[in-house]
Amino acid sequence: MKRTRTLFAGLATAAILATVAWGAIVYQATLVSTAGLATDTNYSLDLRSKGIGSVTAQANYSTATFAQVTFTDGQAATGSITITSYADMVPSAATNTLTVLSNTGIIGTRIMLPGRIFKEGVDWRRGSSTALSATSLAAAIATYPGLSVSRSGSVIYTTMTATGVYWNSYTLASSTPAAVAAGGATFSGGRDNAVLTINGVRLRQGKEFNAATSNSQTATNIKNAIDGNAQLAKFSTVTANSIGAGVVGLTTKKVGAIMNFPISASGAGIVATTPLLINGTNASWTLGQKTIAISGHGMTLGLPVLYSSGAFSIGGLTDQTTYYVAPISANSLSLATSKVNASAGTYITLTSSAVPAAAHSFTLAALPIAGNTTLQWQTSNDNATWFNLGTSSVIAPTDVANSILWELGAIGSRYLRLKTTAPTAGGMGLTVTVVGQ
Repeated sequence: MKRTRTLFAGLATAAILATVAWGAIVYQATLVSTAGLATDTNYSLDLRSKGIGSVTAQANYSTATFAQVTFTDGQAATGSITITSYADMVPSAATNTLTVLSNTGIIGTRIMLPGRIFKEGVDWRRGSSTALSATSLAAAIATYPGLSVSRSGSVIYTTMTATGVYWNSYTLASSTPAAVAAGGATFSGGRDNAVLTINGVRLRQGKEFNAATSNSQTATNIKNAIDGNAQLAKFSTVTANSIGAGVVGLTTKKVGAIMNFPISASGAGIVATTPLLINGTNASWTLGQKTIAISGHGMTLGLPVLYSSGAFSIGGLTDQTTYYVAPISANSLSLATSKVNASAGTYITLTSSAVPAAAHSFTLAALPIAGNTTLQWQTSNDNATWFNLGTSSVIAPTDVANSILWELGAIGSRYLRLKTTAPTAGGMGLTVTVVGQ
């Protein structure tokens, strides 16, 4: 239909020119161009300023079609945290061992820790048995700062007095592994406190929450820490729910892509499912505002549309109710309770307190065309008081593109106006071209 209407619009000038070929053309322009006339509108022309004495005009029209549009209320961002081992979330000290395997070849053996060497015959002595040799070596190593030492038989147990993964890098070596063997090249088992970070807010094990009893109880403790955190509450970011055994589900308190903020967990025993909260999407409108964002909606001023919301409705709108469109831009519109209000800028304020985990969809569907469109030419000398010309036209609803040609002739008044009365529902695509002599 649009293609047909465009064809007629393209032929309008040619048709008019053929009609007025006998006169000198001083003006040629489009007076009206609307994809869907849906509200009464007046289109005026100052003939004197254009030097026009005689007018010929042509209208090209057909029923306008508008696609149903959909918009949403946005979606909250979500994510989760899993407790894999509550015991691993607490700090621990790094450990290592030395085992005296044989007294044979032990003479002169050196045991090396960062910054210190313990040499047999100088710092410790070979005993008559591996256990006695271990006793002497353990006593020597016990002098190393920050190290706790114990012995059981021929095995020496060394433990850092400070906790944390930092100490796992400490080395331990023997110059004669066949006689005295280290349990590992470095200490191991050191752990830091687990830390959960949500949008830059840090929740630390042992400070903001405690890992205790079980994975499930620890998840509950973390949930309570999130919901009770003043910083997270201040920015209305996230709420938590303990779900299942050791899983904390997160949902933002607001909708929008901006709520897909970072989340991370450091330390053992706790994992964030993703580095960001996910699935947060923007709503098509802002709470307490009047504009709905709908890309390329194509709707025109005063167009009656049926609003459908399903089970959930937006505050300010009622499901299965007709409203009237007021385009704000090509990608946004407002709704009014009448055509008059749509034209006057009296729009509906949209309110809703829901923060859906899954976005709700709403639709606006243009009503089928109903009622006639009237085109009445009028004149005026003061642009205030208007008089009807004898020429007017009534267009009944139709899906067929058509045209009207008016030979208005000499206009004695200064102003010429086309007064349009829109159909009661739907819209009429209309282009009016004027040629003046």
